[in-house]
Amino acid sequence: MPSITTWQRLEPRTRSTTLSAVRARVHDPAWLLARQRQLAEWQGEDTGSAIRADLAVHRSHVTRYRPGPAAAGAPASAFLAGAPLEAVVEAETDARSATAGPLFAARAGQCFLRSLGPAIAARYRNEYVTRYRLSSPAASVVEGLDDASRRLLDVLVGQVPDGHALYAELAATVRPANGAPSLPAQPTIDRGDTAAALTAAQAWLDWFDTMRPPPRSQAWDPEHLEHVFSIGAPRPATSGNAEITLTAPGFAHGHLDWYAFDTDPSVKLGAAAAVDSWPATAIPTPVRFPGMPNPRWWEFEDGATNFGSIDAAPDDLARLALLEFALIYGNDFLHVPIDLPVGSLRWIDRLTLRNTFGETVEVKPVEQVDGADGRWSMFRNSGPDGARGDFLFLAPTVHSSLHGVPMEEILLMRDEVANVAWAVEQRVQTPAGTSAIPREIADDTRARTPQGSEAPVPDDPNLIYQLATDVPDHWHPLLPVTIARSLAGISWDNVALELSGLHEVRGDLLRQTAASPRRIAEQEVPRGGVVLTRAWQRTRWIDGTIHVWVERRKRSGRGEGSSGLRYDAVNPEGVTDFS
Repeated sequence: MPSITTWQRLEPRTRSTTLSAVRARVHDPAWLLARQRQLAEWQGEDTGSAIRADLAVHRSHVTRYRPGPAAAGAPASAFLAGAPLEAVVEAETDARSATAGPLFAARAGQCFLRSLGPAIAARYRNEYVTRYRLSSPAASVVEGLDDASRRLLDVLVGQVPDGHALYAELAATVRPANGAPSLPAQPTIDRGDTAAALTAAQAWLDWFDTMRPPPRSQAWDPEHLEHVFSIGAPRPATSGNAEITLTAPGFAHGHLDWYAFDTDPSVKLGAAAAVDSWPATAIPTPVRFPGMPNPRWWEFEDGATNFGSIDAAPDDLARLALLEFALIYGNDFLHVPIDLPVGSLRWIDRLTLRNTFGETVEVKPVEQVDGADGRWSMFRNSGPDGARGDFLFLAPTVHSSLHGVPMEEILLMRDEVANVAWAVEQRVQTPAGTSAIPREIADDTRARTPQGSEAPVPDDPNLIYQLATDVPDHWHPLLPVTIARSLAGISWDNVALELSGLHEVRGDLLRQTAASPRRIAEQEVPRGGVVLTRAWQRTRWIDGTIHVWVERRKRSGRGEGSSGLRYDAVNPEGVTDFS
């Protein structure tokens, strides 16, 4: 039976993009007074301004660190509070190829001479060069270098001290197991220069150790080409859990900050330390942003940002949400400054505001006010099942750093024509410690090698069949393989890309370090490709100390490519007659 009730509604529909009826004209005071009454400005709804904020705060510091995913089983250790988190996570300690070659030995030897000072270095430079002369690498190593690296070695060999040999002798005498530190017997140092030279040697040994940190477990995940690690900090005793663990499930490049972490209550790192608490007092100030509308009608606004001229379609939710925040809720936020030590977690137990009328208002968390619907938050780490942390985390990370020229650069791309994924070494680190382009190494090596006479071509050859076309040696195929996995009694198959080919990878980014083959998760090589780099990084920490490490970084590629690989090819140059 049809309904006997009929609903009718009239809706205004404007034909213009500008709503002149809601404009606030400054030459019409009656209109402004009416709008003030309409918006309840005459009723003093905003009450007084906030002039004081009182907080009760709990604080703890990051005390534990564990590299790698939980399945790797790496042990947790004490967190190094005197270094930025990037220097701990990204630093290479399992492979020392960056400091093993003659190039680093020459630079370390030159650094030692500079640390002696101009006067002492001028008197003893020849003696140190003679005693610790940098020797040329093996002939097989030199033969495989490009011409630029060979010329650099010609300049350094025999002209600078060998830093590796110098470190071995200085460490034995300057850091003896028993007795007072002293300089080696050779070269002979005058008594008046002994104290200064010994101090310089101790400082140089400390610098050398920072460049070659002791071996430890790495956070780099070679299958997913990113860093995975966890940090832990103690919780306040009132929260029930003894610690809180933050896990970075996939840090591959860029700036490391609080948003790279997720709370993971299933991981236990053994964080235990005192959690201190104290009251804090601050002066709250309104939050301002460029183009923010003024809360009063009697104020002229800055016309640099005109929110009224922004067009938004009904389905443009992001733009509508931005307009709603700026026009309606823009003046509802206050900024309360709190001092946060680097690497700390802060819990706000209580927050009260006092206004100019002497009233005190307690500001409660949104979860306590809205209950289950209070899911809005800022600067709070999320966890499993949408849970959010109840703390603020100030990560001990660097703001900026200096990046060196990449020692290695590998392009991972897909070749749809050949139906193969490739790992292309665009830049590699040679055994001499230099960085070179594989194509130039091959060209220079070929130019130095005497070429034999080519086989004569018949006058009237048949079709020349080629099983497969040639691919450069620095192009390594990534072939798909099936890997059986199981977890909690559930089994499934994953597809991974296995590094194959006849030639060995030269760099450390994809070098096979274990008996198992080198595999990369298939989803880590998208159609756009991936570029892996390995370079030195240097930064200055908040206490003035300088930290240097070798970082690995992943960034987006430049799309698909073609290797020119073809199977069952016929060389058209060998065909004289197709009839």
